[in-house]
Amino acid sequence: MKTEKVKSQFLADSSLFVSAGFLSKDEVKLLERGCESKPMYTKEYASAVVNAVSNLVSKPEIGLTLMNELLLNYGNRDKIYDFVSSTKSLIRHLDSEDLFVRDLAVVVCGRAFATTTASLKDDGSSQFLEYLTYIADLLSRKTESRRTALRACTVILGNKHLRSRFISHPLTCRLLVNLLSSRQGDIGELQQVLYDATFCLWAISYDPASYPIFANTDAVSLLVRVSLTAKDKVVRVGLSTLRNLLGKVSPKGKNFNEQMIDSDILTVLAEIAVRQWSNADRDREDAMEDLKVLTVELQKNVRVLSSFDRYKIELQTGKLKRGFIHSERFWSENARKFEYKNFQLIRELIALLDDPTSDAATIAVACYDLGEFARFYESGRSVIVHHKGKIKLMQLVEHDDDEVKKEALQASAKLLISNWEYVSAN
Repeated sequence: MKTEKVKSQFLADSSLFVSAGFLSKDEVKLLERGCESKPMYTKEYASAVVNAVSNLVSKPEIGLTLMNELLLNYGNRDKIYDFVSSTKSLIRHLDSEDLFVRDLAVVVCGRAFATTTASLKDDGSSQFLEYLTYIADLLSRKTESRRTALRACTVILGNKHLRSRFISHPLTCRLLVNLLSSRQGDIGELQQVLYDATFCLWAISYDPASYPIFANTDAVSLLVRVSLTAKDKVVRVGLSTLRNLLGKVSPKGKNFNEQMIDSDILTVLAEIAVRQWSNADRDREDAMEDLKVLTVELQKNVRVLSSFDRYKIELQTGKLKRGFIHSERFWSENARKFEYKNFQLIRELIALLDDPTSDAATIAVACYDLGEFARFYESGRSVIVHHKGKIKLMQLVEHDDDEVKKEALQASAKLLISNWEYVSAN
């Protein structure tokens, strides 16, 4: 075990640290006792550990290992922060070329900041910002250090005083959302990454300052489609996160209930209701209450929202997927409603056809919808032609994706038919 090896190293070299003036005899005695048996986590011991971190520059793993144990076990945690916040000796090890030292420093820094019992000020605030920027860099990498950074995030977000600063950082939360769809690593590692990322989103969901993050990213959709279909512990935390967002609205008016419904959450919740839990005592009991509340409340929303309302909401996301609101029945019942704001929704639908951010599935569905609009709205062909939709559909007939090609061809054919009543009758 690396920790025990580091402690043995300290015991072997402790006299050299005294003779070199790095530590006093009393400090070495305290630390030796801590390495040989369970230490007494006193103020004096904490001071000795801080000095070890500051002064044992050539052996940083010693001070960091002792500090890590101190932060995990010392009862008077706010006093430790008084020591740590007065020095940059922890943060400097983030640049170490030794992977063990660097990863240990990431976690120890996180634990040190998490000991604060009040909002950060002055030097502490600037150091925390520097630290978060470093964490964001690690989260963006596909390396083992990403896991270490995630561990540090779970520690930091356990402290309510740090959440708002974490949320306000321009990158950290968005990178956590991206990790929900990560495909790098083996299955076991991916599930742990997914759990840690979901846990972090759960922690920030308690703070309304996080609502723009959930509203302006794919966070809600990914929580439904990925977190709720993963291992038990991920499902449990994912449900709790979504329950925190239930009934909430972002500052710009995005309704999280509607986002969940558009992600087909009710189907997923029905599957969870009959799920076989591997650890029923731990995971199922916690999850079932959240499951019940989400199901009941969201079913109310489904009854309130008309299918046309749901169509408008989905179109706003820029992502379309097959379902009832993209069907013959939907268009036969709602085509006239698309006169709304001088055919604004039709114009948005046409814009999706050549939007560089549109995926193939969205383009295919948009082609289908335009064809059905032409079919069920008496002057639908003219509206589509007027807004350059016909030209775009014809261009998509040569698209690389077979589904897009098929839907574009069928939609173009529908634009050529002028008497749908005659076609239907025959």
